[in-house]
Amino acid sequence: MTNPIYFMSHLLYNLSIMILKVDTHSHTVASCHAYSTLKENAQEAYEKGLEALVISDHGPAVQGAAPGYILSGALAFVPDYVEGVRLVKGVEANIIDYEGGMDIKDKYFACTEFAIAALHTVCIRDGGVMENTDALLGALQNPYVDVIAHSGNPQFPIDIDAYLDEVERQNKLVEINNQSFVFRAGSEGNCKEIIRQCKRRGIRLTVASDSHFCKNIGEFGHAVRAIEECGFPEELIVSSTKEKFLAYLEERKRRCSGFEV
Repeated sequence: MTNPIYFMSHLLYNLSIMILKVDTHSHTVASCHAYSTLKENAQEAYEKGLEALVISDHGPAVQGAAPGYILSGALAFVPDYVEGVRLVKGVEANIIDYEGGMDIKDKYFACTEFAIAALHTVCIRDGGVMENTDALLGALQNPYVDVIAHSGNPQFPIDIDAYLDEVERQNKLVEINNQSFVFRAGSEGNCKEIIRQCKRRGIRLTVASDSHFCKNIGEFGHAVRAIEECGFPEELIVSSTKEKFLAYLEERKRRCSGFEV
């Protein structure tokens, strides 16, 4: 029989979890290795009460993913709202060298509203702390890149201080990726250290499901618990409300407005 004291404390703990209205990292069948359509993802987002969802399919360096012009340029054909959910046109570009070069050209980045960059083992080998960090710093210097995905991944160890220095310098975001706590063994400690340092520095976070199947859209539990355990302030989470996230997108527009492609 379940201990009633444990049951109540567990219930109260779950009730304390903050509610986030935006999922900033999701995949569709266009990524090749994801299993749901854009409409299915939007429907799931609506049913879970989300107000905005970032479409962020993988760049073409992932085998089977669509070409860059499909992943970014063709997003112009996607309406702003599906099932009442604001769809933010984005991409997850693959970092392919240690200078921060990526598999999405700037002319296609310019078609996006939000852009993620990431290191993936299928696109680049672990270069050690120095080269991995250089890769992230180079990507962050591209004005179109908003955030690095799953930067706590121990498969690509980094200098966290140097990484966050560049995030702060560029006034960009840090992603806390829910999937990392499940599928990237050893990520939790790194993620919590990143959260603690972001709290100390006042760096803004975004929280993402990194969904590859529609039922995982809006699933943030592991990430949110880590954020709450670290006492990170909700006002610095740009994905907590649609209004806050759209305000960030306006900020991004101003940042990119003078960049020639």
